[in-house]
Amino acid sequence: MDTTAGLDILASYGVLQDRPIVGVSVRTWKDCTEYQIILAEALDQIHRETEAHIVFIPMQHREDTDGVRGYCQTNDSYIHSSGGFL
Repeated sequence: MDTTAGLDILASYGVLQDRPIVGVSVRTWKDCTEYQIILAEALDQIHRETEAHIVFIPMQHREDTDGVRGYCQTNDSYIHSSGGFL
């Protein structure tokens, strides 16, 4: 399998192969927001322990992209400070 195209896309967003990469897909669900804090804490812990790049991967463009953008703007975490999405 040729991974060149995918690695080039990641590199264009500053995500290099210099450390682990963790891909996350997040979907907003009705008024449920409790998971956001738990997820941010878990991803922050992963980042602290491994220095991994945390990459949000939208599966459906509009809903997932808007959800992640809002998530990144409202949480005080590594995810917030890094911008956290492609």
